[in-house]
Amino acid sequence: MTMRWFFCGNIGGTGSGIELDAGERKHIFKVLRAVPGDRFVFTDGHGTVAEAEVAADREITVASVETRPAPNPRLHLLVAPPKRPHMDQLLRQCAEAGVWSIIPVITDRRVVEPKEKSNSRQEAILLEACKQAHNPWSPKMEPPMKLAEALKMLNEKGIPGCFGAVENTAPENLPSGDDIAWLVGPEGGFTGQEEDLMRGHGMVPLNLGDTVMRVETAAVAGVVILRFPRKRMF
Repeated sequence: MTMRWFFCGNIGGTGSGIELDAGERKHIFKVLRAVPGDRFVFTDGHGTVAEAEVAADREITVASVETRPAPNPRLHLLVAPPKRPHMDQLLRQCAEAGVWSIIPVITDRRVVEPKEKSNSRQEAILLEACKQAHNPWSPKMEPPMKLAEALKMLNEKGIPGCFGAVENTAPENLPSGDDIAWLVGPEGGFTGQEEDLMRGHGMVPLNLGDTVMRVETAAVAGVVILRFPRKRMF
């Protein structure tokens, strides 16, 4: 039977205790009614994974601990945020698919104006999705950026990438490297001027099919294609 995953911000070595926040502790002891001998998996969202056992007096002790390798490639999603319910779905699905970071981008046809401050609710959604998917690397939510600024940042860091294109085109070779960017526009798509700007910064147009996808669908579809290019068939 697959063990349930929980979050612990500070995981020590074998034999150390697991300290949980009130929500995780309630889930284990009130909802699941854990008893001594029960085992669970804990992650800090930064690659550390520990198997731990419930002892007497509701103490939880680490039985084994490891650091899982980061995904390769690291996929950076730059997306024009849809409305809140659809953005929440996007976050869940992309965390399950193993995206490395998420950057809200400000585009001409934007539907939502991204907030400058970090959103603890969104970070919680990402973490919950990672626990469900057994993904030990929780995506990082970056501050919003204008599209031109984001493209400049990608160029400075040497990160290649693709952008969602309307025309039915498939690149001969998908971008490769340790880091890859996937740019997804708003509901109305990128403007022609924005597409020219992305091409000028070396981004490759990538069409996902002959149907019109929602932003959240296109986001996760592109993440999977670019993370696992060998499994793609045109």
